[in-house]
Amino acid sequence: MKKNVFILLIYAFMIKRICSKSTDTLKPFFINKYLQANSETKKKISKELIRKNFNFDYIFSRLKEGKHYSQDVQKGFFEHNFQHEHGIEHPNLVFISYKYNPEKKDKVCPYLHGGVSSFDKRQIYHHINRIDTHWRSINPICLYPSSWILSEWWSSGQYENLAYLLNFIKENYNIDENDVYITGVSDGATGIYYLSNFYQTPFSYYLLLIGSMELLTTLTDNQFYLRNFQGLSFLIVNGEKDEVLIFIM
Repeated sequence: MKKNVFILLIYAFMIKRICSKSTDTLKPFFINKYLQANSETKKKISKELIRKNFNFDYIFSRLKEGKHYSQDVQKGFFEHNFQHEHGIEHPNLVFISYKYNPEKKDKVCPYLHGGVSSFDKRQIYHHINRIDTHWRSINPICLYPSSWILSEWWSSGQYENLAYLLNFIKENYNIDENDVYITGVSDGATGIYYLSNFYQTPFSYYLLLIGSMELLTTLTDNQFYLRNFQGLSFLIVNGEKDEVLIFIM
């Protein structure tokens, strides 16, 4: 009897060791699967990770190390558009440095153009000279969403578009999430006043050129809270002859 119990204990110990090794082997697989997945798939994989009950310290250190990005990605100018749930297409022009190196974290700068009272939803192409040779030496990742009369910067559609665009860049390029700043001119700067009141986490600072916070009271019905601007880093530039409200935080 004692012999049988001893044999069973040995089997139990061996099975535990095998299961432990199997779990250890699965750790890198599931973590890499999570890191390489898009945001929608990550939700499903995160539930699997919780069920596996892996060692917390291992998961934390691996997630902190981050994703391994590919060198085989699009560079230069290309279009990456967003389809709103109501079927409205939002054009986005993206510029990735020709010298992009996935081993190095890049700064990111979204730019919001002015003159949105236009029916041309691809008017961003009139603002950006894509054939200028200086682009060969530009390092930051530049994002150029387009706004027009049916989707102005102070609309929910443009908020969703910008969030989608930033998420696409984070998933495919190695960026410095502590150095993402947003800039805009005229209507674009006014749009940043709108966005910064509730969409703050992605941005390290805001650069506004000849924008107007006062105009938002007539452009949108959304409620604004001045306390939401506290603690944010703004550089606000208005020229001497600009007949718009100069607001200094």
